[in-house]
Amino acid sequence: MSDLLTEATVSLDLARRISARSEAEARKLGKPMGIAVVDRAGHVILATRMDGASPVALRLAIDKAFTAAAFNAPTDAWSEVTQPGAADWGLTSALGGRIVILAGGLPIRVDGRLVGALGVSGAAPSVDLACAQAGLTVFTDQQPIQYPGASMSLAQQKVVVLAYPQYQELDFWYPVLRGREEGATVHIIGNIVGEAAESILGYPVIPDTEDVDPTQIALIVAPGVAAGASPKATAGQLALVAAVHAAGGLVAAVGNGAEVTDAALPGQSERIIRAAGTDDLAPFFGTIRSTLTQE
Repeated sequence: MSDLLTEATVSLDLARRISARSEAEARKLGKPMGIAVVDRAGHVILATRMDGASPVALRLAIDKAFTAAAFNAPTDAWSEVTQPGAADWGLTSALGGRIVILAGGLPIRVDGRLVGALGVSGAAPSVDLACAQAGLTVFTDQQPIQYPGASMSLAQQKVVVLAYPQYQELDFWYPVLRGREEGATVHIIGNIVGEAAESILGYPVIPDTEDVDPTQIALIVAPGVAAGASPKATAGQLALVAAVHAAGGLVAAVGNGAEVTDAALPGQSERIIRAAGTDDLAPFFGTIRSTLTQE
């Protein structure tokens, strides 16, 4: 069917080869490690704990791989922005504490596309990173893969992500952080400026503004909420979605966040992008980025 997507992902054989490279580097350095390879949705394909590794090394390796896949970025990319008082303080508490900002988690990309991620843990962050980079030499003739930073493809663009009670952490944080990684200015708009909206796990996010010019917004995103619930978007949030769309901006929704876009734009489908759920976030954002950069 033409409306089905085919997405590449790491195979078990490839995961074994990546893990073997990381393990060989760890042995060379004399550091027993936990090593995990996940698919593009963050699900474990292969997890190994070397003899002598810390009991928590494998758990951390799995969460590092999950984080790298979730945000399509190295785990330590968020180390500064998640410090107390910084823009994304509190992110490490999201998803039950699964978000890890220590070095050692790397996305696995083939031809620029995310296909999985690797996590390594068990020593100092710099050593974990070296072992993770060694794992990815399967793609580069022994040369460690470097991640010089984001493409900045959304530089000069303004993005709005809505916040409301019971939001799904990854549905919300993925577009926020991926947008910022690509150079966009991301605004969080909630029910009331300064009043926290709590996620399904009780983690708060504080909206930073309620006053934006819809003609200047390239993208507005409605995240999903807890299964079986409906997003409690305000009349002002709905009006903003409609105004951004009317001004030519792109509207996007994740999961049941589509209820927000449907309420704001009944019967409309043009310039509206939807992701069925969390597992679709990477291709969802890829479609958004492609659409915005081609305009």
